[in-house]
Amino acid sequence: VRFSGKIRSAANARSAESLEPRLLLTLNVGLSSGNLLVQETSAGVDDLTIGFDSATQEYTFHDPTSILSTNINSASGNGSNTIRVPISRVSGDSIQILVGAGADKVTVANNFAPGSSRSLVIDTGAGSDIVRWNSDSTLASISVTSEVTEIAAATVKSTTTQTWNTTISSLNA
Repeated sequence: VRFSGKIRSAANARSAESLEPRLLLTLNVGLSSGNLLVQETSAGVDDLTIGFDSATQEYTFHDPTSILSTNINSASGNGSNTIRVPISRVSGDSIQILVGAGADKVTVANNFAPGSSRSLVIDTGAGSDIVRWNSDSTLASISVTSEVTEIAAATVKSTTTQTWNTTISSLNA
């Protein structure tokens, strides 16, 4: 019997190389037909806050527990906890937040004021999810699907329809 190759000792055969650290990207901020689309790319528990920075005219997406990704030109923060998207990059009038299964939390920050021509859709998927609504700015339309929605704003305003597929609790009582 002939053998050609390297013979390794038992000690070398049991050693393992360590891999470089990996980032788990759970939410992607992207565009679909010009509309903003925030979508879960891998299962995880999300704690997403959406806002709007009126000084820089940017949408903000922040999750302290997850790494966010984006491929939008001029957006900043890819691979971090916060993504900022210039309003000029968004030609559509809809913002969709689609987080998947899990005990997710989506907060609409008090500074979320993208203008009355924009619609917001939030669907938290299956799980024990919470939407917390802090904004009292006017949107074109609002659609929320979640197990529970906590309303902390004094009013929730839209120029057209509001659809609430959720149990609503007011934090202003």
